[in-house]
Amino acid sequence: MSFSLLHRPAAFAAVLAAVAAAGIAGLTTTNPSAHPAAAAPPGPVSAPARAGGIEVLDGFVPEPASPQVAAAYFEIRNLSGQPDRLLAASSAVAGQSVPMSENGGMDMAGMDGQMMPLGPVTIAAHKSFDFTPGHNHLMLEQLKQTLAIGQQVTIHLFFAHAGMLTATLPVVPLDRILGNRAS
Repeated sequence: MSFSLLHRPAAFAAVLAAVAAAGIAGLTTTNPSAHPAAAAPPGPVSAPARAGGIEVLDGFVPEPASPQVAAAYFEIRNLSGQPDRLLAASSAVAGQSVPMSENGGMDMAGMDGQMMPLGPVTIAAHKSFDFTPGHNHLMLEQLKQTLAIGQQVTIHLFFAHAGMLTATLPVVPLDRILGNRAS
C-alpha cells in the first residue's frame, strides 16, 4: 500500500506545520547577510561524503514532528566539470525517500503551501544544490522506527554520473535549528 501525505491529513498537517515554523523563523532567506546565522549550518551536522565529483555536506534530520515522516536537509556540491543528476534516494529507516520542494509558502491565515516532488535534480558543474528548511528537502516517508535526537540516519543518494553516495546525518532537535537559524 502506497503512503501519501495527501491521504494522511494529520501527517501532512504536522509536516506542513514544521515547514511553516521554519519559514516563519526566517529560514527561507536567500540572502545570508540578511540573517547571518542562516549562512552557518546548525550544529551538529554530517561529515562530508563524496562519490565521483559529488560531495554532500552539512546534513541533518530534525527530530520528526510526526512518527510517520521526517525531512533530511543537506548541501550537494558538484566538484566536477560536468552536470550530474540526483536520480533517487533511499534510507533503511524509511519505506520511501522522495526529494520534495516547498512550493508557494505559507500565509499568516493558514497553510496554503504545497509540497511537490522535485523529480531528478540537476546539479550544474561546479555548483551546489541545497535541501534547506522551508524550501527543498528529502522527505523520509513510512518511517520504520522512531527517530531520536542523537541518532544517525544513513541515506543513499543515486547520481547519474557519480553513482551511489552514502551520507550519515545526525538527528537534531527542531528547536535548536530554529533557535540557531532565526537570530
